[in-house]
Amino acid sequence: MCYLCSIVMEKIVFRSRVSVWLCALVYALLAAAFWPIVYDFSWSLLLIFLLTVGAVSYGFFGITYTIEGHVLWVRMLGRQRYDIMQLRRVASTRTWIAAPAASTRRIELLFASPSTPLIISPCHQDRFIACLRQVNPAIAVKLD
Repeated sequence: MCYLCSIVMEKIVFRSRVSVWLCALVYALLAAAFWPIVYDFSWSLLLIFLLTVGAVSYGFFGITYTIEGHVLWVRMLGRQRYDIMQLRRVASTRTWIAAPAASTRRIELLFASPSTPLIISPCHQDRFIACLRQVNPAIAVKLD
């Protein structure tokens, strides 16, 4: 599942790619964890379940990557700033490391500083990388 990006006042916003099977797995685990609600109904447990489902849904569908000038903003639960001019390499990855990515089809962004790579999963990956390279043509790209 993929949502289109939007261009607003020199900002380019890309949504995260969302793996349907990953969503189904997480929601199935949530349903299994809260299955006792069916046998021993409780309004407080139902409220906790609904809040948990809402938070997980926001986690899946609220991830965005915004390119604004020389800055890449990553928004998941908070907002992180990365300098595109410090970006050295973009490569494909299938890592399961926790990251602001709602899909297993991910790319790894390696910056000069910090040395820890940023793992993301933007929709329209080729267009996203082209936008990054438009800002910083020195970015090395290694895709599978």
